[in-house]
Amino acid sequence: MGDRKKTRVLVAEDDPNHRLLITIAFERHEPTAELHTTRSADEAVHYLVDQRDRLLRGEGDVPVPDVIVLDLSMPGMSGMEFLMWQAEQKDWIQHVPVIVFTSSDDPALARECFSLGAREFKEKPADFGELVDLTREVLKKWSPRHTRME
Repeated sequence: MGDRKKTRVLVAEDDPNHRLLITIAFERHEPTAELHTTRSADEAVHYLVDQRDRLLRGEGDVPVPDVIVLDLSMPGMSGMEFLMWQAEQKDWIQHVPVIVFTSSDDPALARECFSLGAREFKEKPADFGELVDLTREVLKKWSPRHTRME
């Protein structure tokens, strides 16, 4: 997995329009990126736990995300609760970088996200071109450099 060129991105976003725009923006910049989208933080947790179980069973090339793009305000488990859950994990899941994409620009909220382990806090841009630029930045910074699995 260490010589893999594709960036694997897990997107947790409840709004179908935002999810679609984020997907298109990533695909516009890097068509080979492997995106897995979920409609909630709960679904993202289930996906990550399933990937961990598959790895433990030795199932070959399991698509472990290089980066997680996380909305904060979702029904069920919130993005903040997801960050708390991730911080409690004792394996590779804890080390996957999380980029918070949110409609808020609240500095106190950003500090709280950082204290829970988020690597970046980005306000969702209103302009699609800015979203493409933002996804380009995320892909450039968080593309696979080494294997983070234990």
